[in-house]
Amino acid sequence: MELIELKHERIYGVRREMHAKQWVYAAEDSRGVALIVAQRMRLIQAAIDKVCGEDCSLASLFESAADKLVKGKTGSFYVKRMPAADLPAYVDAMRGHYERVIIAARNSDKWILEPQVKMQV
Repeated sequence: MELIELKHERIYGVRREMHAKQWVYAAEDSRGVALIVAQRMRLIQAAIDKVCGEDCSLASLFESAADKLVKGKTGSFYVKRMPAADLPAYVDAMRGHYERVIIAARNSDKWILEPQVKMQV
């Protein structure tokens, strides 16, 4: 597993990793520490453990993504499931709410990143 922290880069697109479904997952930390995105829920679980030191069960993360749990039951994380095409706009909108934006990837080549260019007036 690779953890890619986005500093100034922007997600431009996502190609499907091996054994991944058509969905991508975004784990939002209610404390505002990290937004973790991945194509597989097991990568979300491993990244939460590695970055925040919080142990979440895989079943509770899936239930959170399906909106079957009350927010807060997976510790401090809430998981959203969305089509891969919606992820770049979602991350751009949510980026300011979190200290860190992290991609958990099995193969980093499947994530298309674009550096953010500051416009000069």
